[in-house]
Amino acid sequence: MVPLLDEITAEQKSGIFGVSERENRDNWMKQMKLKEIVNTPLYFNTGLMCYKADCTGLYQKFIRTIEEKGEFMYCPEQDFVNLHFKEKHQLSGEFNAIWFNTGYKDMAPLMVHYLSMEKPWNKFIYLDFRAYAYWHKYLSACERVEGNLDREFISRVRSNVRRVK
Repeated sequence: MVPLLDEITAEQKSGIFGVSERENRDNWMKQMKLKEIVNTPLYFNTGLMCYKADCTGLYQKFIRTIEEKGEFMYCPEQDFVNLHFKEKHQLSGEFNAIWFNTGYKDMAPLMVHYLSMEKPWNKFIYLDFRAYAYWHKYLSACERVEGNLDREFISRVRSNVRRVK
């Protein structure tokens, strides 16, 4: 396991660790008039997650779940993870900031998540110029030293990990 992930998950024996997108999910489901099958208080976006769990037979469980509930699974892998893993541990929003969330512009995210197949780094096909502007701002702010994240960035990550515990 990556040392930083050890720090994040150290206090828990098992479970999944992520940022809940319950409110975004509920709004999206309501807007699209879709039936919700993942009725859990936390709904993790799988853009960034840590797993500390027994995954024996997981593929077979995934196939069985798709066969039984696939008609109502709108984000199949994400819905499955949220249905299957009962022990969930919330991380701070900085760990997986969805770029359009309120407050995003005021936070110092550790990871910015751009939903959909279109990504702002493909600027010639990316249609949302606001997302491109945010992406470019954070790319510019993330100094790199010889291809690696700089010490200040690593220090900020560790600081956020300690704050979340």
